[in-house]
Amino acid sequence: NKSWEGVGIIALTKLMHMKQSAKGNPAAHLKNGIQYIMQKEKTDGGIWIGGNAGTAPDEVLQTFLDTKKDYGKPDGRQGYHFVISFKEDAVPEQVYQIMGEFCKEYLGDQYDFVYAVHTDTSHPHAHVIFNSVARTTGIKYHYKKGDWEKYIQRV
Repeated sequence: NKSWEGVGIIALTKLMHMKQSAKGNPAAHLKNGIQYIMQKEKTDGGIWIGGNAGTAPDEVLQTFLDTKKDYGKPDGRQGYHFVISFKEDAVPEQVYQIMGEFCKEYLGDQYDFVYAVHTDTSHPHAHVIFNSVARTTGIKYHYKKGDWEKYIQRV
């Protein structure tokens, strides 16, 4: 794939699941994560944000929550958050394109997702947050230890 030429992924820096908040709003961690990755000051004014769930943090969160409500699964694990780092010489345009391709291939239309490239550090890195409940089937995503190496990294 041409967009990957010359861009090396150094490492997956974080692979996190977003638990239900113990107090108050069950989706508090999900809300905070979405707001964090979509910050305009981290994404050159918001130009490095993509996804299939909306263009503003509140809209993305509502899309996730609507999917959960549609299938009666508002509780438990709320979503997943991947952070992927790239070589220092990777340019935001490439990283953004790569992340769009990754999300399209790995998550497709099955899950609500948002991704963002952060350019506020010495090396570009990308965040992906996706819903724990599939929008097409209502089945919860299940990550098992080792899935990154076996399945996700290949994508």
